[in-house]
Amino acid sequence: MSTAATVEPTSGKAPILTSGDITLSVMMEFENTCYDFFEAKSVPADEQVAFILPGIRDLHVRNWVAADCVTIVTLPFTSFMTQLRANYLHPDWEDHVRDKILNSCLDPNKDSFWSWSQNIIKLNCLLKNMTSVFDDITLCNQLDTHLDDGLKERVKHSDAKKEKTLKAWVNAVRHLDETWISENKHHCELIEETFNKHQAKCIATDNNTFKNPSRHYNAAGNSTTSSSSTSSTFIPLLLLLNTERTLLNENDRCTKCRKFYIGHRLWDCPTGFPSGKGYKTLVLADTLAAKTKGKSTSTTSSSKPTLKAVATTAPDSDDEAAAIAAVLPLISDYTSDSEEDADISKCDSH
Repeated sequence: MSTAATVEPTSGKAPILTSGDITLSVMMEFENTCYDFFEAKSVPADEQVAFILPGIRDLHVRNWVAADCVTIVTLPFTSFMTQLRANYLHPDWEDHVRDKILNSCLDPNKDSFWSWSQNIIKLNCLLKNMTSVFDDITLCNQLDTHLDDGLKERVKHSDAKKEKTLKAWVNAVRHLDETWISENKHHCELIEETFNKHQAKCIATDNNTFKNPSRHYNAAGNSTTSSSSTSSTFIPLLLLLNTERTLLNENDRCTKCRKFYIGHRLWDCPTGFPSGKGYKTLVLADTLAAKTKGKSTSTTSSSKPTLKAVATTAPDSDDEAAAIAAVLPLISDYTSDSEEDADISKCDSH
């Protein structure tokens, strides 16, 4: 596989064209470097070809020069370059270059106007001294036709339409394009900044929500327990188990403070719900311990009025005394749990 030729400028000497495939861009670079050399050394026009021939190292070109050296050496440099292109470039190279110019459209997502327009102008420079080259007016119209829709609309309503030369028109359109790019970038930065602030605010709000205590616990109804619910150490009270409810119902209980033999019920409980911290599930042993310690105040308070009422009427016979004794257990158990149990789930849930 052959390598592409390159141009190596040398200080004070003619440029060197290395051996390899001579592409269109290399051909143009070699021509421009030769012109720089002629100007720097003030080489006369009729000697220019003779001065640059030693720098050509490609074997095919050297063979072509050797075959007709007398004629080639006397050629003007422009004619020499025309024949060099005709001999070593693709036969349709001019058509290929013109097609690139005619079919090229500005894509703002890939190139800026300045980069795109300079590439088109460079391609047209390859056609220099050829009949297919575009003049400035034609090239300006070609560029204007293939602008993207947004830039084309801005150019239409600007002073760029008044420019008569290619260079002035390109500079005016470049200014419009770069200004629009700068403004668009600024708008994008503002949008991104606003979005980031909104996102940060949402995250902060979510964090505060998670830090706040939940309001859906089975909190106590009195002020003491309510104030403790706001502290970070508050532990919610668990709902009564069926076994606990059975023990309380059978042992003169209060299903609010969850104590045995205390002489009150849920609706007149002066204590309130206990804290969930350290709470242990009620078992049969708790009822026995409460009864042993003499905490059967509920039975005493509910029985005394009944006994006094009975005692006011002294029994006249043994049969009446037996009847009173039979009635006493019924009186002590007369207060049904049905009304309390009907609302117990509601009370516990609050």
